[in-house]
Amino acid sequence: MLELAGDTGRAYAAPMADDNDKTGGPSAAKWALMALGGLTAVGLALAILPFVIKVALVGGAGYLGYRFFTKKKALGGSHNRSLPSSSDYDAKMRKLDALSRKLDRDVGD
Repeated sequence: MLELAGDTGRAYAAPMADDNDKTGGPSAAKWALMALGGLTAVGLALAILPFVIKVALVGGAGYLGYRFFTKKKALGGSHNRSLPSSSDYDAKMRKLDALSRKLDRDVGD
């Protein structure tokens, strides 16, 4: 058996062309498949569009009918969670300022 110096017996495949290579553009088959996919997507969107519009109209009419026949508020909320009155806010701010001045006096000593 004859063995060449430095030959390890490994075979390497030629590097494959990368899509990012700037050496050549896409083949005609690739362009044809991309165009076919685009046409399919547009056709599917146009085929589904009337169905989506009908579902939206029926759903909107159902919601309006529900709102018309039930006298509930659209969003129920608690009336207890209102903003504090301005006098309450002012009193709390005065108390906070007084505490801040007292803390400054205590730390300053």
